[in-house]
Amino acid sequence: MSGIVRDPEKVPVETGRLECVHCHRQHPITEIEELGDPLTCIHCGEVGLVPRRHDRTADKYPGKLGERFATIPHVLFDPENGLDLTSAELSVIIALESFRWRSGDLVYPSQERIASMTRLSRRTVQRTLDALAADGLITVWNERHGSYPRNVYDLAPLWHCLAAGARRPLPLP
Repeated sequence: MSGIVRDPEKVPVETGRLECVHCHRQHPITEIEELGDPLTCIHCGEVGLVPRRHDRTADKYPGKLGERFATIPHVLFDPENGLDLTSAELSVIIALESFRWRSGDLVYPSQERIASMTRLSRRTVQRTLDALAADGLITVWNERHGSYPRNVYDLAPLWHCLAAGARRPLPLP
């Protein structure tokens, strides 16, 4: 659901909130009469609001909490998934996944960044990444980015393994 709406009559039925395009404040649909015609933000006085449904993840959390999310399949947390992941491995996988925008994307966080996110030491992160790679759950390689080296991480083997219900990684199709 997107597009600026100025006319209260043109707000879609499934709308739960109206978001100001200028100050990004959220107005519950129950306030629509207070917003006037044309629809005007109560907070900043600007005209033009974007209809939003309640089911958007970002709408469930206020302010900066709603800006960025990592979607993690529940099967990763399931002790019956056959992977027998340690808490460090699970933390590192979640940290890596938080950098991925779309299925199949590679991620490039530094080991320092992963350590900061997981509250693990850099050495523990290195050992954990090595273990995940040795088990075939992730692929890691180093490449140059301009004049700087960077690690590249591919989580596709892990997700392929979990999707297939396998205990060990299968060859990618």
